[in-house]
Amino acid sequence: MDGLMRTSGIVHWLSRHLGRYPFAQTGGVVTALNPGFSLETQTRPTYPLGVSRLLMVHELAHQWFGDSVSVHHWADVWLNEGSATFMEQLWNEDHGGSDTSVWLHQSYASEPAGSSFWELPVADPGPADLFDWAVYDRGGMTLAALRGRIGNVDFDHLLKAWTSGHRHGHGTTAQFEALASSISGQDLTSFFDAWLVQTVKPAATVANGL
Repeated sequence: MDGLMRTSGIVHWLSRHLGRYPFAQTGGVVTALNPGFSLETQTRPTYPLGVSRLLMVHELAHQWFGDSVSVHHWADVWLNEGSATFMEQLWNEDHGGSDTSVWLHQSYASEPAGSSFWELPVADPGPADLFDWAVYDRGGMTLAALRGRIGNVDFDHLLKAWTSGHRHGHGTTAQFEALASSISGQDLTSFFDAWLVQTVKPAATVANGL
């Protein structure tokens, strides 16, 4: 169907940001069922009828984050879902929409300090909350904030270094933090603690990428 014809263009765009596509084939499957979700199946994501372009960006980004670079422990699932969510926002930025910084600040402002949105420890959400929306959205916000903290050049380098260095292997939050610190030359311990570990709204500071 027409939607799947977008696949090659989206994969080409993702490759520019994430490095070489990690598999020999790509494609997709559209089901007439209504499962209420899509699935990042390796080389053949499965979509519902009427799949949107951003949903395709999300699931195809998982070919890098999740299908090639898998999490070593489920506690680190934000690396998969947050990264795919961030790539949706980067797609918008590259295609005439709001940039990731605007999305970050709007999302940050929309959730007050007392909101349950901030109560989940994203770095280890627990079995019952592995796919809670906060894992997706706050994971994506963490990457948008990190981009603001270390700058676009170092951030772009980080994404490609992560996906190439862990290709067809595993990765952890600690390894991602170490790589980000190494590339940027900054101590990012408090940054990742604020965004991923603490169960309160991060302070709106430059150190937190805000």
